[in-house]
Amino acid sequence: MLGPAGGKRAAGKAYNMRRPADVKAFYDSRRWRAARRNVLAQDPVCVTPGCESIATDVDHVRPIRDGGSMLDRANLQALCHGCHTRKTVREAGGGGGSNT
Repeated sequence: MLGPAGGKRAAGKAYNMRRPADVKAFYDSRRWRAARRNVLAQDPVCVTPGCESIATDVDHVRPIRDGGSMLDRANLQALCHGCHTRKTVREAGGGGGSNT
């Protein structure tokens, strides 16, 4: 039986498989992986006000689909997984808590 981490990994893998090919290719690219690594090195703690969790995700402040830059550091922020999920759900119109 998979524990919580195994379930999250499987869910993330399934999410990535549903992405359009061009989006998947971007997130699999060396340029994205390098940018992600740099953001997390510069900001190892989630930037959401009041959150002190370790940052694990790199988020586009302004989503790419809304005209946000893919790799501009000013459009990238380090978030913990929970804050990133809540922000993504809120942007998709699903509500969620308040965060950056």
